Amino acid sequence: MDWSTLGEGRTTLSLPAGPIAYREQGEGRPILLLHGLLTDGHFWDRVTPHLHGARVVIPDLPLGSHRMAMHPDADLSPPALAGLVVDLMNGLDLRDVVLVGADMGGAVAQLVAARYRDRLGALVLCSCDAFEHFFPPTFWYLQALGRLPGAIRAAGPLMALPGMHRQPTAYGRVQKRPVPGELARYWLTAAQGNAGVRRDLHKVLRGVSRRHTKAAAEELRSFDRPVRLVWADTRKVFPVTDGRRLAAMIPNATLTVVPDSYAHLAVDAPHAVATAINDTVGSRT
Repeated sequence: MDWSTLGEGRTTLSLPAGPIAYREQGEGRPILLLHGLLTDGHFWDRVTPHLHGARVVIPDLPLGSHRMAMHPDADLSPPALAGLVVDLMNGLDLRDVVLVGADMGGAVAQLVAARYRDRLGALVLCSCDAFEHFFPPTFWYLQALGRLPGAIRAAGPLMALPGMHRQPTAYGRVQKRPVPGELARYWLTAAQGNAGVRRDLHKVLRGVSRRHTKAAAEELRSFDRPVRLVWADTRKVFPVTDGRRLAAMIPNATLTVVPDSYAHLAVDAPHAVATAINDTVGSRT
C-alpha cells in the first residue's frame, strides 16, 4: 500500500453530530463495519478484499484516529455513538444491515442492536468490549487519560516513536501480527495536531462505562436476528468467556473461536472474520 494515500478515497457525510468520512465498495446487501478505539476504517483492510456480493460501508468513527472533528457540542457517549451509527444508516439509506463491530466498535454495535434492532438484519461481533469489560482492566489507563487535562496531547510525541505500536500500551496486547508502523503512527498521532480530535477523544474516554454494555447484553436476550460471534481464544483483553456468555444468552447466536490470534481479529485472522461476515450476509431470519 502507498502509505502517502492514507486518508484518501473517502466521502464525507454531514450528520447532526458532525462530519463522518467513509469508504464504500461493492453492491448488494449492506455491511457496515465499525472499528474500535484509536483506529479508523483501515482497521478492516485485511478483511474487505474477501467480502463479496455486498455493499460494504467503512466509516471512520470519532474514536480518536479520525481526521475531522465532531461539532463542539456533540455528545460522544456510547449511546450517542450508537445514535450516530443510525444517523449514518439513514444518511446512506442502509436497510437490512449486517452490522459488524470489533473492539469498542463492538460495544457500539451492541447498543445499536439493543436500541434500534429494527434497523438491522444481522449482527457480527468480533472480540469486543462486553458485560463488565468496558474498558477491559488491561486498558484502565485510557480512562485516566480522558480525565487528565492535557494528557492526550502530552502522550502524542511518545506515540509517534518508531516501534511504539508494538508496545503493550499501544497495540501490543491486541495485535499478534501488527499492522505496519506507518498505519499505526497514522492512528496514534491523529489527535496530536488537532484540538477538535483531542476533544472528541476526551469525550469518548470519559463516557465509557460498563453499565452500557451490561444493559445492552440484557436487551440482546430478545434480539431475534442472526448473530455471529467471532472471538480470539485468549483471556487477554476481551476474554473468550465473554463470547461464550453472549452465545449462551442471545437466541440466534453462533460462536466461532479463533486460535493463534489476539483481540484484533480483523488484523490477525482476517479470513476467519470475512468468512463469518460472508456467511451472515447470506442468512435471513
